[in-house]
Amino acid sequence: MSDTSHRFLHADGLTVDLLDQRAWLDDEPLGLSPKSLALLVALMRSPQTLVTKEAIFTDVWPGVFVSDAALTTTVKELRQTLKDTAKRQDWIQTVRGQGYRFRKPVEVELDEDGPRASPAEPVQDRSIAVLPFKDMSPDSDQAYFSDGISEEILNALVKVPDLRVAGRTSSFAYRDDVDVREIGRVLSVSHVLEGSVRKQGDRVRITAQLIQIRDGFHLWSEAYNGHLEDVFDLQETIAQKIAEALEIILGASVDGRLAKTLTTNSEAHDLYLRGKALVDVRAGDTTLTQAVKLLSRATALDPNFAEAWAELARANNTLPQYTLVEDSNIYLDRASDAALKALELDPTLARAHLAASGIDSRKFTLTRPYHRLARAVELDGRDPDALGALGYYWCIVGHTERAIETGEAALALDPTNATNNWTLALAHINAGSLERARALLEEALGLGFLPAAMVLPHVLALSGDRAMARDWLERAFLPMNDLFQQWSGVTNFSSLLADAVHTDDAGSRREMQSVLRRYTSDPSAIINTHILSFMFNVGDHDTFVDLFSSHTFSGDTYILCTLWDDSPMASSFRDHEAFPGFIESVGLRAAWDEHGLPSSMGGCERDKFVSTRPAAE
Repeated sequence: MSDTSHRFLHADGLTVDLLDQRAWLDDEPLGLSPKSLALLVALMRSPQTLVTKEAIFTDVWPGVFVSDAALTTTVKELRQTLKDTAKRQDWIQTVRGQGYRFRKPVEVELDEDGPRASPAEPVQDRSIAVLPFKDMSPDSDQAYFSDGISEEILNALVKVPDLRVAGRTSSFAYRDDVDVREIGRVLSVSHVLEGSVRKQGDRVRITAQLIQIRDGFHLWSEAYNGHLEDVFDLQETIAQKIAEALEIILGASVDGRLAKTLTTNSEAHDLYLRGKALVDVRAGDTTLTQAVKLLSRATALDPNFAEAWAELARANNTLPQYTLVEDSNIYLDRASDAALKALELDPTLARAHLAASGIDSRKFTLTRPYHRLARAVELDGRDPDALGALGYYWCIVGHTERAIETGEAALALDPTNATNNWTLALAHINAGSLERARALLEEALGLGFLPAAMVLPHVLALSGDRAMARDWLERAFLPMNDLFQQWSGVTNFSSLLADAVHTDDAGSRREMQSVLRRYTSDPSAIINTHILSFMFNVGDHDTFVDLFSSHTFSGDTYILCTLWDDSPMASSFRDHEAFPGFIESVGLRAAWDEHGLPSSMGGCERDKFVSTRPAAE
């Protein structure tokens, strides 16, 4: 059953097309997600036989660590699509503690026959993933440059009408040699662009190959040589060649220039790419500090380099979130200035609107960020970061249904975008969809997004497993235990925190409240999102409100996302006498006047905040 030369799998009215990555049941197309389809294929390739969980993880989540919850959620989605149930198990049988079994016999079929898409069905072949080009430079130290070339070609291809381009984060996950069929299956694309960049002195050589997933055939391959000042013309040539090849195969035509000339200063461009690569990494004591320096030099060399100004805004906005600084407002002001400069230079730059939105939201202004994000999505509706940020905005203001709808759209564009997995998980927590939230958090954690480890305990607690939540929280904060011990004087800080938040030990809660108050009463204390989260979760609402309102940047918007779930702490805070003043001061009331009150609020809660002003249409 592992012979991949077979194209179709048949079982009692169910047909799976292995090449086109589609499935039908009784001639009706099934809207399976990539993971659900991969699971179905893994089970049908070994019909009526136990397929262990370990084997499924290898096939469906190659190279990514996920827990049983992700598998359970995917099985549930697949069963719902097949109109199966865990109780009936007509299609998929659970072998408790071991794995799953596809219950029906399966026939295989070659390519000669089998269902074909009817003319009325949408064509799915207009899709491509741009893999990170390999650095072939003599010293192998130009990965940032080859990544930048790849990303700009990706951005150019996004402009091709009716061509679906896999998101950067998902495409760039494939840095090592991987079978293109696996890439096509995971990212649901029919074509892959791969290549290499060799940079030496002021000379650059770019090679690129366009590959068809279904047969591995190279549709087009070429190499280009030029100087660094020619790099944007080279990117344009490559994008146009790909568009021409796709036009012949798919009928996807394009008019006009695709690749944008970012700057005429090659040194400024190099500094921009180096700085941007560091902002993407984020982790490290000096990573973001160095990014700010590089991007500042880029903008000094070319003051009209709008993209560099937008990236400088992102670097300054991100730095205080990953590095302890005495006055984070300095960086917020610098970020704001850089974003406004980018918008002044290019009002159509979606990434500049995106950067400005994040800055505005930390200034307790929650109406302007929406208009920034709406404009970013209008300018580039296929940017998963812009859509993900809009979903996060809806999560902040408590509009859970909109948050889920927008977040799912962002994830469809870029399935392995860790940040968007995390953001969507927050929305599902507020909706009470805890299994889905846990699966998304575990996916984000498997992709290296460590903040997901801080949220998982909350999901476990809401699911009723407070003991596991307590252990998870303690483990999540162990790497920072020494840091918190220094300022708190508590040797086992992570253990005390876990007891205070996820047990009924009133003594631990009082001790943690006392520790936090003692620390925050020091005028030189650094107040960040961790401190504020601790204060909120141990129920010291009065101190939390005072600190949040008086520390502009430290009042991170993540905390606002946590106000709308069913946890005792969130509910008690919404009932607290300080809550009406709090939502006014942080800008939530103004956002509700524009968008309406959150649907997640109960009737009594909603009555408190009915505005005298009509909500915007």
